[in-house]
Amino acid sequence: MGEIRKELKAFNQPVTGLKAGSTYRFTAKMSANVENAKKSAKHAQAASSGAKAGHAELKAAREALKAGDLATARIVFDKAKVLYDKVKKGVDDAQAFATRAREDWTKSGGSVKQAYETAHKGADEAHKHAEGIRKAYEDLVRSVGAAIEERAAH
Repeated sequence: MGEIRKELKAFNQPVTGLKAGSTYRFTAKMSANVENAKKSAKHAQAASSGAKAGHAELKAAREALKAGDLATARIVFDKAKVLYDKVKKGVDDAQAFATRAREDWTKSGGSVKQAYETAHKGADEAHKHAEGIRKAYEDLVRSVGAAIEERAAH
């Protein structure tokens, strides 16, 4: 007798109707679509990368300011502010997808609930991390902006 295939849709699912001497292959049909959590992490990573690039721009602006080149400092600072807007959008998008991942978790059931819970917790942590980076970057933008304005006033 050939191989008999059976699908399992949940853990601890009772299996009946098995016959001695037959070969069975059990496959699991349990999957969780955690795309919202993945997208949250992706946007958080993009925000982090943007902040890193912005930090380099702010460092260059501060160096130009130390060298007495106010015009260059302003130009480079404006680039850093544009990057800040992108970082902020990335953090906001990460939060939106983390919220969706949390909704996926609350709506899920059965054997995939734990997968959704883990995904939503990861998405929340990614958002929190990106939010911390955004706040630090915002403080840095304010600091360098204040230094430029102070230099311009003198």
